[in-house]
Amino acid sequence: MTEERKKFTLAQEAVMAEVEAALTQAQRSAPQVSPDFMARIAAQGAAMQPQAVAARPVEAVTPPVGFWAALAAAIGGWPTMSGLALATIAGVWIGAAPPDSLTNLASSVLGAELGSGVTINLLGDNDLFELEG
Repeated sequence: MTEERKKFTLAQEAVMAEVEAALTQAQRSAPQVSPDFMARIAAQGAAMQPQAVAARPVEAVTPPVGFWAALAAAIGGWPTMSGLALATIAGVWIGAAPPDSLTNLASSVLGAELGSGVTINLLGDNDLFELEG
């Protein structure tokens, strides 16, 4: 070891010995806290604790239900709505492009060929809105 390093190491050992002596003395003579001071600290801590508050009953709030949601709930929910949508689409499809067997069935029920001028008047003869008595 060099002379400088030896001096530094000796200085460190001296400081460590002083620190050890101070800590040993502090362990032997621990300061005593007065009971009055401890009582004041405990009272302040108890005053800072949150106090229990009585719970208030909460009323259930139901959101307003719209027309379509109420209608869907009345007829059975979304599974029923999907069935109605499918039936509507199938009706439009069959009405726009009827199969040949359906044309034959309509002919036999009405008793004439569909192209022969058979008409069914659904709105009345002359009065469109049925206002005349």
